[in-house]
Amino acid sequence: GERVRLLVTARRVEGQLEPVTLIDPERSWFCGTPDFLPAREHEDSPVSFVPDLEDIWRLRDAGLLDRGLEVKTGEKVAERHLMADDLWGEPGSDQMPRRFLAQCVGYLALTGLERWDLVRLRLGGDDTRRILVYTVRRDPELEGLLLDAGARFVRDHLLTGRAPKPTDLETAEAELERIFPRDNGQLRQATDVETLLLAEYRDAVVTFERAGVRRQLIELLVK
Repeated sequence: GERVRLLVTARRVEGQLEPVTLIDPERSWFCGTPDFLPAREHEDSPVSFVPDLEDIWRLRDAGLLDRGLEVKTGEKVAERHLMADDLWGEPGSDQMPRRFLAQCVGYLALTGLERWDLVRLRLGGDDTRRILVYTVRRDPELEGLLLDAGARFVRDHLLTGRAPKPTDLETAEAELERIFPRDNGQLRQATDVETLLLAEYRDAVVTFERAGVRRQLIELLVK
């Protein structure tokens, strides 16, 4: 019931709003462009935009801003596989495709906010639309892993110009066999990340099986 104003990251140039990229003052490579920042209505809050991180921090410290907002429509063809239902958990949870989770975690680290909501527009087969909201809360450990990985990539590849080495599947499988030589027979609940990986694995298996059927059909037609 509380009134909020949706702010966008932009600055006014010659009377026009131009989008801006927020850049971490201590890490020039760490940046982001959040969709929206729902700020509580207040006479001191900007009308419709925030031009930099300092403005976000001012609103946060004044108690007017406690979360960010990301919107995913699934309209883009390239992202349709990411909008599949089996990659998403219950609304309100943080179970979502890893790309989206990393994006929200990054925005939390960048802005210092404690919560990031992701709105998913679910399109049904009969063109019905449902708005589902997922929530990612700040996780210092996950933030640290993400920032460390980003810093290593910048150091080892962007600054040196060296492309990452392609993954050698045989080497990876041999290393996995060395670390886990046998199954201990115990069962445990899968983590959110593992659940997403298993869903991707299932999709890969289905795609592989379909490709095999198509190969056999084409082979038959050629013969």
